[in-house]
Amino acid sequence: MNLCLLCGSNAIGDTELCAAHSADGLDPSTDPRHAVNPVRWLTLSDVVRETGIDIRAVRRLVRSGRLRAIKQGRTWVVTADALRVYLATRKPAPAPSRVRRHAWRR
Repeated sequence: MNLCLLCGSNAIGDTELCAAHSADGLDPSTDPRHAVNPVRWLTLSDVVRETGIDIRAVRRLVRSGRLRAIKQGRTWVVTADALRVYLATRKPAPAPSRVRRHAWRR
């Protein structure tokens, strides 16, 4: 999925710009604002592939606002920076408890 480097909407064909920005004659490869730090967009499936977190857990993170995402049409996308921030600030999962389920079984 190609998304516009300037606004995040759907890009046209193999270009890196949407219809509005390509009509302006902007070239992201020569624009210094975007050549230094291009935005890398990840779908939720990409997030699952890169982190190993379950897709349902990723959707819960987006819904709760702990992982910042935007919706492009029917697809949720996350910036690589937002994913990096989440991974750096998340709390580790608690260790499983060693409580016996049935005290009568020893």
